[in-house]
Amino acid sequence: QTGSVSSPIAVRASIRTAQMALTQLGYGVVKADGVMGPKTRRAIATFEQANGIAVTGSLGAETVHALKQAISKAGTD
Repeated sequence: QTGSVSSPIAVRASIRTAQMALTQLGYGVVKADGVMGPKTRRAIATFEQANGIAVTGSLGAETVHALKQAISKAGTD
């Protein structure tokens, strides 16, 4: 493999990054452990709803993109 994004380590890192972002943005205090548990799914769903994204409770491309934008905006305020 040539560094596939779907490797377990990369997936856990993506989830952990999203968990930190969701907590920083005020979508619940989510433990940044890289595990997609019920609190993480709920925080993602709340974020999606607040940002006009189809609510899936998972880290789809649109949700990840919106999270990155929200964090970069939060960093400049």
